[in-house]
Amino acid sequence: MNENKTGRMDTQKVNSQKPNKTVLKPNVEWKMNYEKYLKMTRKEHMNWLAQPKEVRLKPWPDPELIRELPIKIEHHTLYGKVPSRIEYLARPKVYKPRPEPPEIIPTINGYSKKRMEELAKPKSLVGHIHARCMDTEEKEIIYFNPNRYHSKMTPSEAKKFHEEWTEKNSKPKLRIINVPERDERRLSLKQAKKLTERLTKVSDAKKELMAQEPYVPRREPRPPGKHIVPMNLPWIDRLSKPRQLMPETILDMEYDPYLIKKSTLRAKPSKRIIELAQPKVVNTKGQLQFKENPYAVNPRALVYKATKRIKRLAQPRIRN
Repeated sequence: MNENKTGRMDTQKVNSQKPNKTVLKPNVEWKMNYEKYLKMTRKEHMNWLAQPKEVRLKPWPDPELIRELPIKIEHHTLYGKVPSRIEYLARPKVYKPRPEPPEIIPTINGYSKKRMEELAKPKSLVGHIHARCMDTEEKEIIYFNPNRYHSKMTPSEAKKFHEEWTEKNSKPKLRIINVPERDERRLSLKQAKKLTERLTKVSDAKKELMAQEPYVPRREPRPPGKHIVPMNLPWIDRLSKPRQLMPETILDMEYDPYLIKKSTLRAKPSKRIIELAQPKVVNTKGQLQFKENPYAVNPRALVYKATKRIKRLAQPRIRN
């Protein structure tokens, strides 16, 4: 039987060997041929497994490991020195004794958790009070937890406070829904006269008590035009006078700056002063040069022969 690269049989050759009388559809024909191919491959595989295989048994015991007794020991092995590293490795390793396993106390459920341990402990004297319950009372720390804070109240005081609070809030609250309206009281004429007389007396007494005293200034007002009073103080007299300058600071107005003393004319100057007195010569070459005829051409430029490179550069650039 021939197979393709895909592992399928050529259906044309199979049909040529055993032509089918009935004409089948291509899908059905392919399935039937594939089933036949699988059956034939299974048979070949079973035949291959049924054939005996060659087994090469190794000799036992191994002749390479067998030695005749007594075994010959060489001379250098008896008198050789063992290094320190081999002696250290030859020592038996000392293991630390393992700790004994803890005693497991059997429980009802066979296990315990942190939450179970917390619930197993006895409750504290002060129970849990909700935050809303403290709105009516002073918000103070009631619980005692040494890990977080130190409460102001002792457990006995907290217990009393909790009992009083429960008694107070356990009573039913009185709720007045509709307040009865009161009848307006009407006064008689005699009572009204007495009231008016009383009010007038009280008002007059209040006016007398609340009346302000006339304002009396502490100092008498000064007469107009005479508000400036001379003050005989030494520092005022001193500041009122103009400042007197030192004689050294006073300028001489008759001073002539151009007048030269005779001593300066007679003085002999040194070499350094003579050197500094000479005018500085500035090189002005090239700064003040100008051409009389700006259009004049140098005669050398007319005789000069241009090179190929200059001629090529002198040509105009042609752009596409």
